[in-house]
Parts: sequence; structure tokens; C-alpha cells
Amino acid sequence: MISSQQSCSTKIDALGTVTGRFGAAFDHMLYYVLAGFAWEHERLGNPANILTIVGPTIANAEFSGTRYGATAGAGIEYVLGTNWTAFLQYNFMGFGRRAQVLTDTLGMSAPFTEIIREAIHVIKVGLNYRFNWGAAR
Repeated sequence: MISSQQSCSTKIDALGTVTGRFGAAFDHMLYYVLAGFAWEHERLGNPANILTIVGPTIANAEFSGTRYGATAGAGIEYVLGTNWTAFLQYNFMGFGRRAQVLTDTLGMSAPFTEIIREAIHVIKVGLNYRFNWGAAR
């Protein structure tokens, strides 16, 4: 009898976006949509305890690298005062589907391939302060 048991993990060390936004303002509220470029640096891990006919074999497969994708979203921004605004924004970041080779860091098993499909959903809430250095009022 051959059986296997696996647990996988993903850790995102860094995440960034560069976007442009397009919107319309009504009274003190700005409604907008955004789109652009997304990137992340991630660590994938697939530590496995594989039970074979001859006994347990332990593999500790890992990958670390940067992925690129696209982002899209929408938001609202409200003017609170002369220089202050508050916003609520949703971002979807898609990094697609890919076959990723994971290598055993212990050297006890051959490299193997996992299919990785990744998407990130982010909700941002925040305050902005606009500096008007040198601007006419």
C-alpha cells in the first residue's frame, strides 16, 4: 500500500502595485476604478511526509521568487477638510497559473512540479494628507 500526505504553504514577503485611476467627482466624493501592474515576492513550501513500501521518506521542497501580474479595483474617496481625504478601496491582484518546480532542500527526493494558481484580494482603508507646498490657494 502506497499513500502520501502533504501540506503546502505560501508566504508573501513583499507586495506592490503601480496603478492609474479614472473617476468622477460629485460634491465631496470621488468614485474611481483603477488598473495596473502588480508584483510579489513569495516563498512556497511543500514539506511532505511520503510513506512508501520501504518506510517514510521526508522531503522539504521550497521555492522563493518574484511573480508579476495585473491588478484592478475600485474605490471611493471623500474630502474631510482642506487637505484631508479618507478612502475605501478594493484591489484584485491576479498572478495567473503556472507550473512551479520545487526542489528538496534536504536532498532526499527528486524535484517535482506543482501547479500554482494565485489571486489576492485586498481592501484598503486610509487617510490622505495633501501638502500644498508652493501652491496657490
